[in-house]
Formats: sequence, structure tokens, C-alpha cells
Amino acid sequence: SNATKIYALLISDEAIKVLEKEKIPYEYEKRVPYIKNRGNTGLCPMEQAVLGISDLDEAFRVLREKVKSMIKNK
Repeated sequence: SNATKIYALLISDEAIKVLEKEKIPYEYEKRVPYIKNRGNTGLCPMEQAVLGISDLDEAFRVLREKVKSMIKNK
């Protein structure tokens, strides 16, 4: 990963686990167990896409594909 530090308004417990594992410093405004989707019916689609992925390069690739898919399906 090329990230040297992360700042987030909202961060999930899973994201913190990955950042700590990778020794990436982070700051946040609010910590939550998981980030909810817009309907508050489950996980945010982005968080769902990378759940269980601990490799940062793989997570970035998956997120990039998810964004492309969401734009295409709008």
C-alpha cells in the first residue's frame, strides 16, 4: 500500500484491524462496528465487498471494481 496515514469521518472496527495490522496510522471522528448501507438494512456495499480481505492491494482492486459496477448499474 502507498497509504502513509488515514483520516476518516467514519471508520469500522474491521478497517481498524487492517490498518493496525499494516501499521498504518489513522485518525477518525466516529468508530462503529460496521458501516451501514443507506437503508440501514445491512452493511455498506463497499464494506461488504472487502469484508474478510486483509491484503491491501487486493482490497483496493475489489473496491475499484465495485465502484465501476455501481456506476454502470446506476
